[in-house]
Amino acid sequence: MPCKTCPLREKCASPCESLESLLPQPDDGRAHALHRSNARDYARQLYAQMVAARVATSNRHLLRGRQRQVFDLTYNELCTEAEAGRRLHITRRVAGRHLQRARRKIWQSLRKPAAER
Repeated sequence: MPCKTCPLREKCASPCESLESLLPQPDDGRAHALHRSNARDYARQLYAQMVAARVATSNRHLLRGRQRQVFDLTYNELCTEAEAGRRLHITRRVAGRHLQRARRKIWQSLRKPAAER
């Protein structure tokens, strides 16, 4: 990550150009909740989201049918819920419900003790 080698990392208040190019843009639909006022907090939140996405995608085998299709479109092909819905000929709201259920199923399976999985 560019910040590890940046000489300004202790004084930095916003992402520099090299880091900015790696971050999702507001029109991606994923960064609107993150605030750019504090670059370090933004980078930490982004890293946490990346780890969560990696854990989720490594457990996609738990999903079936539309949940898996919507999940793959949003996580692997980086489609928005609306784009995934258009591709699957369903509404954005239905795509969002499938995605919500898929995430819930993955996280619930991770909470179970290893013996129950």
